[in-house]
Amino acid sequence: MPSTTRASAALAAAALCLTAAACGASGGSSGGSSAPAAADAGLRRLVPASFTAKGAVTVAVIQSPPFSVVEGGGKVSGITVDLLRTASARLGLTPRFVPVASSAVVAGLASGKFDLAGQRGDYVERQGAAATIDLVHSHAGGLVPASAVKAATSISYVCGRRVGLQQGSIANETIGLLNAVCAKAGKAAGRPSFFPDFNAMALALRSGRVDIVLNDRAGNQVAARASGGTIAAVDFPDADLPGFHDTLLGPGTSAANRPLAEAFLAAFRAMAADGTYAARFDAYGVAEAKLPADRIRINGSTQKLAG
Repeated sequence: MPSTTRASAALAAAALCLTAAACGASGGSSGGSSAPAAADAGLRRLVPASFTAKGAVTVAVIQSPPFSVVEGGGKVSGITVDLLRTASARLGLTPRFVPVASSAVVAGLASGKFDLAGQRGDYVERQGAAATIDLVHSHAGGLVPASAVKAATSISYVCGRRVGLQQGSIANETIGLLNAVCAKAGKAAGRPSFFPDFNAMALALRSGRVDIVLNDRAGNQVAARASGGTIAAVDFPDADLPGFHDTLLGPGTSAANRPLAEAFLAAFRAMAADGTYAARFDAYGVAEAKLPADRIRINGSTQKLAG
């Protein structure tokens, strides 16, 4: 299991990526060459026969620190990546991580190119077609220049400003809801720009191409710490919108692949019981993002994209 030192190294790599456009989705794979550690016999029996036969799972990974960090050369790390590595080993599988743009995940799962997505949002509207394992407690917030912290106290701060959002997330739904917030306040709508991953958004903010980035709070905190005080993470307590309160995230697959998700769920629950699960969040400094054991489940969210 990766140590706290390795977690620190991964966060350092994420910080470097925030200032270097070279980091991002490479299309290569990582983690597919080493043999898995000794499997747990009871857990291994839960793995669908087709995956037992090939001994591997292909996992799409997007740039979303600290949960998934795509480093130079296609190497990957992060909380979710670490948890997937350990769960795969207990299931007798080798994970093959493939860095991709967020916009490629849904099509890749549907076509069978990927067996799992490293992290997806669990929303009621998706649950009929997806099996998402809830592993992360999240809420969105803003990333702004440090000079804007005192002004960025309400979600209406986005109104009339250039807003950075990640492609393939709930960006389109969010923009529609934000426009309604601005209209109700009698203000101009936000001006959205869409980016392939978190690093691209953070770089756009640092270069002045957007005024604010909306993203997961934990990722915002990592970026702020890495910036040397030039950018800051802010919360919007008045944002009554999907993703901004009690959002559940985790590895996801198609509904047709639910038996695979069930096997991973059993492995993650075993990791919660022995402390391995919580240790990853603690090592990365985001203990508040972990879930209690009884909330680690498949499609457990009651949150709707429509609010």
